[in-house]
Amino acid sequence: MCHKFLKVSFGPKINFIIGHNGRITVCLGGKANVTNRASNLKSLIREGANVAQITLKLRNRGEDAFRHEIYGDSIIIERRITRDGSNGYKLKTQDGKTVSTKREDLNAILDHMAIQVDNPLNVLSQDTARQFLHTSSPEDKYKFFMKGTHLAQLSSDYELIRESIDTTREIIKYKNEILPDLLKEAKEAEARFKDMQRARELEKSLSSLKEQMAWAQVEEQERIVNDAERNLQRAMKRLPNLQEKLEKEEVRIIMFVHYRVITTLLKKRQLQKSYAKNTLQQSFLIFNSVS
Repeated sequence: MCHKFLKVSFGPKINFIIGHNGRITVCLGGKANVTNRASNLKSLIREGANVAQITLKLRNRGEDAFRHEIYGDSIIIERRITRDGSNGYKLKTQDGKTVSTKREDLNAILDHMAIQVDNPLNVLSQDTARQFLHTSSPEDKYKFFMKGTHLAQLSSDYELIRESIDTTREIIKYKNEILPDLLKEAKEAEARFKDMQRARELEKSLSSLKEQMAWAQVEEQERIVNDAERNLQRAMKRLPNLQEKLEKEEVRIIMFVHYRVITTLLKKRQLQKSYAKNTLQQSFLIFNSVS
């Protein structure tokens, strides 16, 4: 990246870029060693500069456009590299609005457009072309063919899928072996859970019954107090009549006592009079007999 400002307009089909480059590969997420120009990204920065920035515009039209409703007719990919080792991406719309800064989104765009930065049919470096034309063997040409047609990648993917299937089968076999024990544990756990629910419900019921009993006692005491207050009110209403009757009875008792006293005194007087009369008669008789 020896030029501070460089803009290249590509044609619709094959384009050849001659010189110490690697910008396209790096901008699309490639590593520095893929370019055969440097061992690390910061070595690609122009001398005397601390930052390098590469911007690439991809055509995004037609039925196979990638998220056309967001990016529009073109996708702008911008990569910034600094000498301190930090770098980042910006994925922009055709109007320059940043949509994402994640490497995962860049990979999604490349997968959708079938762009492989290490595929010689997508990006063919000078060293790879020289090696292919002069020193490659039939085996190397076959590898180049497999890589260029994505068959090598498909083979690798199929191998990974096969390994994943084998691993999945082993997991399913293991799960099937332990499934009865897991079902037994699940039933036991479900039974314990139901017991806990019943215990919780009984605890709630007991608490509710205690509250009801406490309120029943309060209601019973309130009923007793209300009955006592009603009895007191009835007694207070009857009190004047009772006092009146009591006063009348006291008067009657006093009169009765007076009557008995008077009667007793009269009887005593009559007895005294009778006794005196008899005594006088006896004395008179005795006197007459003596005379």
